[in-house]
Amino acid sequence: MTERTANVMRDQDWEEVPAAQLVPGDIICVNTGDFIEADVRFLSVSELQVNEAHLTGEAEPINKQTHALDEDVPLGDRTNMGYSGSMVTHGNAIAVVTGTGMDTELGHIATLLDQVPDQRTPIERAVARLTKVLMRIAISLVFFTLAVELIKPTLKMAVSHLMPSLTHCHHRLPSRLPPFLTHCRSCYRSC
Repeated sequence: MTERTANVMRDQDWEEVPAAQLVPGDIICVNTGDFIEADVRFLSVSELQVNEAHLTGEAEPINKQTHALDEDVPLGDRTNMGYSGSMVTHGNAIAVVTGTGMDTELGHIATLLDQVPDQRTPIERAVARLTKVLMRIAISLVFFTLAVELIKPTLKMAVSHLMPSLTHCHHRLPSRLPPFLTHCRSCYRSC
C-alpha cells in the first residue's frame, strides 16, 4: 500500500511530505481527488466540495467556505473545516492543520470506540451456550463408553454364571410346579 502524502508549505515552498509528518500549524494545499490527511481550517477555497460521509453520514459532498462560525456548531455544519479522511470531490483550497493523529475528529471517534466494553452479540451468546451443552454431552459419552468397557468383562463373567443357574431353574420348575399348583387349588376350594 502506498504511503499517503500531503502538499505542505515548508520554507516558502510547496513540498510533498508523508502525511505522518504533518503537525498543527502546517499550511497545506488540497485539490480534487486528494484526501485531507489532518483536521484543517480553510484559509482560501475555490469551489471546494468535500465528502465527509465517514463522519456525518451525508452521501452528498459539502460546500466549504472560509467564514468564521460560532463555537457550538455541530460537526456536519462546520463548513470552514476539513477533517482527516475526507476526500476533496471538487475544487481546491489552502488550509492550516489544526489536529493530527488522535487529536482529529476521526481520532476522537477511535478513542470513544476503544472505551466501549466488548459485548457479545446474541448469536455469539447462543453459540457459546450450545457449545457448552455439546461439550457436556460429548464428555458424558466418553465416560459412559469408558464405564461400559470397564464393566464388560464383569458382565461377561456374570452372564456365564447366570446361564447355568437359569438352565437349572428351568429344568427344576416344570417338574415341581404342577403338583404345587394342584395343591394350591385344592386348598382354595376347601375354604
